[in-house]
Amino acid sequence: DGRVDCAAAGAQYLDVTVGPRAYKDPGFLQKVVVAIQDAVDVPLCLDYPVKDIVAACLDVYDTAKCRGRAPLINSIAETRMEMVDLLDMMPCQVVVMTSEYLDEHGDARRTRRSDEVVGVARKIVGKLANDRGVKNDDIFVDVTVNSMISDTEGLTKMALDAIAAIRSDPAMKDVHIIGGLTNIGNMVPKIEFDGMSLRMCLENAFLTRAVPLGFDTVLGTPSIDFRPLPEGLD
Repeated sequence: DGRVDCAAAGAQYLDVTVGPRAYKDPGFLQKVVVAIQDAVDVPLCLDYPVKDIVAACLDVYDTAKCRGRAPLINSIAETRMEMVDLLDMMPCQVVVMTSEYLDEHGDARRTRRSDEVVGVARKIVGKLANDRGVKNDDIFVDVTVNSMISDTEGLTKMALDAIAAIRSDPAMKDVHIIGGLTNIGNMVPKIEFDGMSLRMCLENAFLTRAVPLGFDTVLGTPSIDFRPLPEGLD
């Protein structure tokens, strides 16, 4: 079973999604949650941007089966703040998405600058703390890691600058900074350097730059050997 393998490989959370089927059949998703919790004792990351779908998961989530650990809701965004109401059901940790925000007219916009990413993060972290008493240590800010091969807007640099700014912001002290590391290598050709794929080089190059800035959580497959690049490999 893939979930058991991920748990054995050291995953801190198991991401749960069954794709679009959950929207038509939330009962099936509930069965998946129950089955995973029967197999492993790792807390679950409930990966749907729709309040009712995540609520169905919380209805069957059993903290006693994961050493008392709360689920991780993925995710809350400024464009879907109704997701915050899920905290009425049980204490949860949360992922905050910074890929989009609401402009002065209330229209959804995509973040393209590090100050926009930081502004969204600060606003939602503050709201979670002030309105719901959520501790910063229970918040994971997703800085939006994009594919490097198609990055014509400097979005990789945006993410790195945002990591540094979030980590130095006193209002966001102790938040976790997360990103989908495997996004970086999407669509790259299958080329190897000294036994390491180009994709792995790009992913580990990002880690090499990002971890010293404050990046502390990888969204990815735990069996992948994520690590800083060796000395001298540029």
